[in-house]
Amino acid sequence: MYKWILAALLVATPVVADETWTNGFGDVIYEEDFETTALFSAASPDGTIWMYIDNLAGNYSMRDGIFTGVWLIEEDGFCGSSLIGEDGRGSNFWGTLELVWDNSGFPSGWSARLGDCGQIPFRTMRATPPQ
Repeated sequence: MYKWILAALLVATPVVADETWTNGFGDVIYEEDFETTALFSAASPDGTIWMYIDNLAGNYSMRDGIFTGVWLIEEDGFCGSSLIGEDGRGSNFWGTLELVWDNSGFPSGWSARLGDCGQIPFRTMRATPPQ
């Protein structure tokens, strides 16, 4: 019986906190899941960007297509409204995002486009797995 438990642990799906990347400003971390939404934290010159990515939670092997969501930074912003994330963080410094993976499996780098205040994404972020 113990051999089966050990074997199951060796082939288990990667733990969320094990998924990290670098984006040029510092670390990007897969923090946690909220039902179907994955939460990433990313270093940026403006502070930590909290990225809420729809339909990514628990998905480590079928990351094809474009994943959409929103981002926010807990600082005073310029949006005319506030956004509150699934974890209760809120800010009027937020926008939309589109994320595309380099490969569909774990680990993989990704590219994201970010827009301000609900506008079409125009700014880019690139993240690569640690070497």
